[in-house]
Amino acid sequence: MGLVSLTRYVGDVPAVDIFYTPFTFNTEELVRKATAPGSPVRAPLDDAILKTGSRVLWWQAYGGSVLLTKDKPVRTPADIKAKKVRVFGKTLGLWIKANGGVPTMISGSGQYTSPTSAARSTSACPACRR
Repeated sequence: MGLVSLTRYVGDVPAVDIFYTPFTFNTEELVRKATAPGSPVRAPLDDAILKTGSRVLWWQAYGGSVLLTKDKPVRTPADIKAKKVRVFGKTLGLWIKANGGVPTMISGSGQYTSPTSAARSTSACPACRR
């Protein structure tokens, strides 16, 4: 038995990245409903992960991504247009690009220093609910 991030499976099951796209599961209630056993979101993901040789025993719903910016707040996907956005994954980068932004890949450790960087306009970072 082990504990892994859902992103561990993105290479085999790209759909798991849905939890890291901003605005998709934008409330605690939506995250909990989506990750509930047998939900229409979780069930197909569990089945796909099982095909990799792993069995999901428990999902810890902790949050998704937030967009941090130095200037105007990002309230809707339209607010991303023409902004350079530092991202931590391929799917998130594609989402930024689809919304008119310019994604720039950063490392996992860069996620935490990016919000203080003078070079960026916007950063997508993991969010944890407490």
